[in-house]
Amino acid sequence: MDYYAYLLAPRAEFSRFKRFGKLRCQFIHDAYMKTEANRLNYIKLNQPQLRAELYSGLMDHLDNRAQKEGITAGIPVILPSSFMGSPRNMQERYQDAMSLVRKFDKPDIFLTMTGNPQCPEIKDLDGCLIEYRPDLVAKTFSLDVKEVIKDLIQNKIFGNIIAYAGVPKKRIFHICIYLQC
Repeated sequence: MDYYAYLLAPRAEFSRFKRFGKLRCQFIHDAYMKTEANRLNYIKLNQPQLRAELYSGLMDHLDNRAQKEGITAGIPVILPSSFMGSPRNMQERYQDAMSLVRKFDKPDIFLTMTGNPQCPEIKDLDGCLIEYRPDLVAKTFSLDVKEVIKDLIQNKIFGNIIAYAGVPKKRIFHICIYLQC
């Protein structure tokens, strides 16, 4: 991941990746898929260290289902909740958000941010079309989200915030804010 980040980092001097267009997008996609495959392979090979043997109830369920359907079960790989996007990760995030609703009731503010590919920070691309720079759009949007959260928490533009929960999706960011009364 660090190697690909180094290759794709913006530089003042000539960059061979800067003007490749669709080929650059394909390279970024392939790099992401390799990185994700390495993460999944690490999880697969390190199941004992991840304490996957503790899920005995799940294993019994899988064995019973395999016997009922007359199939042989393969070697199960359990994704930890720390793996972003896994069902357990999503369930954990959902439970965290619902605990805020249980404790503080409805949120006071529901804020939605969307990414703007025409913003001035990414307008100047040295002749490269914006469609071929999804990494730059995502990075700019991520920095904008961090700036808004900083304004909300540190600068207290809405007042004193006691809790918040954010949900990032591609170029959309939803945040629920609970204010102190």
